[in-house]
Amino acid sequence: MNPNGFDLSPHANLDGWGISHVIVGTLYTLILWAACFYVWVNREHPMLRMRNVPLMLLAINCLHVYLYLLFVIYAMNGAFSCQWEFWWMSIYLPIGIGLFQAQNQQLLLVSRQQAELVIRDEVYKRLPARPKGSFGGPKYYLYRLKLWWRDVNQQRKYEAYILVGMVIQFFATLILYTMSRRFHPYGIWGKPVSRAQCRHGWEWAPSIIWQGLWNYVLGPYSLWKIRDVHDIYHWRLQTIITIVAGLPGTPLWLISVYSSSFAPLIKYWIPAFWFVPGMMTMQIATLDFPIYQIIVHRRQAHERIRALQEFDQKRLNPFEDSNTEGTASVKARSSHSKRSGKMFSMESLDKCLVANSLETEALQRYASSMELNGENIIFLTRVLTFTQQCSAAFAATCNSSSDFRRARKTMFRVALNIFMTLVHTKTANYPINIESHIYTSLEAIFGAATTLVATQANCRTSTLTSDSDVTPWEDHARPDYFNKGFNTVSEEQIYPMHSLGSPGTQRNRSESSECIVTSPELAMCADTPGAEDGPEAKDPLQGMQISADFDEKVFDAAYRSIRYMVWTETWQRYMNLKRRSASAVTVSETRV
Repeated sequence: MNPNGFDLSPHANLDGWGISHVIVGTLYTLILWAACFYVWVNREHPMLRMRNVPLMLLAINCLHVYLYLLFVIYAMNGAFSCQWEFWWMSIYLPIGIGLFQAQNQQLLLVSRQQAELVIRDEVYKRLPARPKGSFGGPKYYLYRLKLWWRDVNQQRKYEAYILVGMVIQFFATLILYTMSRRFHPYGIWGKPVSRAQCRHGWEWAPSIIWQGLWNYVLGPYSLWKIRDVHDIYHWRLQTIITIVAGLPGTPLWLISVYSSSFAPLIKYWIPAFWFVPGMMTMQIATLDFPIYQIIVHRRQAHERIRALQEFDQKRLNPFEDSNTEGTASVKARSSHSKRSGKMFSMESLDKCLVANSLETEALQRYASSMELNGENIIFLTRVLTFTQQCSAAFAATCNSSSDFRRARKTMFRVALNIFMTLVHTKTANYPINIESHIYTSLEAIFGAATTLVATQANCRTSTLTSDSDVTPWEDHARPDYFNKGFNTVSEEQIYPMHSLGSPGTQRNRSESSECIVTSPELAMCADTPGAEDGPEAKDPLQGMQISADFDEKVFDAAYRSIRYMVWTETWQRYMNLKRRSASAVTVSETRV
């Protein structure tokens, strides 16, 4: 090794220590990018769909650029100037940590939204409005920002907070760099210093402050918020590891910079290198946990397929002599049975769903809180209810063509609600994972209606040309319903699926005013007296032709797909958990 070490001289440190740093950093980069590529290719996998994969990979690679720079700084020696280090430490590192903390919030946001699905399973996202006419002035853009903020989810709001913090950090750093003579001969305060002294001073405080906010305020806050989350993917454990790993870096960097006792060490271990162990741990944990879950999920899927094949074989050949089987086959089947355990029947799942009892609620809570895929159970139960009510409504109105059309239109609205809240990829908070051809067929039936209903617009028709409609951002006396958030719908404004009976007895209004989706605007149309006669209360679905393919079996293909997935995965894990819990209770009672 170079006896002078990292002495900031213009000569590069191409000794064994410097070359090894470059080699290790390059190899680690290649491995990391391979893992990132694997995660990106599998981003639609059930184990990754709930994670914000683009944000996760952006945060990892943003941090990795700075991490690789730390690997080569020793070899660069004086070529890495103080000015460059100031910008990297004050801008790039806080941004990378901020993005990483933003993706760490994903578990908290997913768990909250899953809980909201259980409580309010008719909430959907609105589609962006298509602005008509010319653009306005500042008030117009403030109005558009207000609409965006009202409809955006918590993840996007949190990312907006991060962006605001980044902008503040950038301008604060720019002002400090421009005004201080520590980095250049011009400025207002300070005086020119040497290369070594340039790395000391209060100008570095913003970098320390932002790192402290991300790591020591937001990080522990996130840990506290997810303390009650117990998911089966070890996502909570991953979040704890990544947050704790980022804590030691900043204090150790400060000590090594301002403590003279670290002077012999920093010749070969530069102060900023204290960030390397924590950042590597953060990256490895963030990538390895989901990759491990993908591998385990695929292995379990193969085991379930083998178990189903054995089950079918035994059912088709119940009297097959076991002596005719080879010893090796028997041993293999026995070992597989011990490894896989009992497969609970699909009939048991159907019984749980149809009963709609406490067992169904327990399954829903398990899926929402532990597997974080409660939308599947909600979809199954709502489709079962829809199918039963639709069949009953059609049977009750089959003798009257007008009543039958009214019943069909009412049930179409109920089905549209299911499609928008649980199936459509742009309006559902957590769309179910179904095959593309099934989704395409449903999109052909409900797509046009979804666009009409979910577009950000009130009930008024586009023919009105009042000032408030042409320039709504100028209107200071808009109705209260327009200012309410999208999810602030009272129970009276929601068409109650559980109370659907004969369509003719539900409402006395005309078909054009039957608004059943959870939109304040549409609900205002249906609930405003005299709304049928005024042009302001036009129903978006009025006059729309319902597809001939719509009937009570419209969701059958999607139902079978989701039911099979729930049966092979969620139901087996849920029943095994119940069995283990019952065994633990029995053992504890026996010991007592």
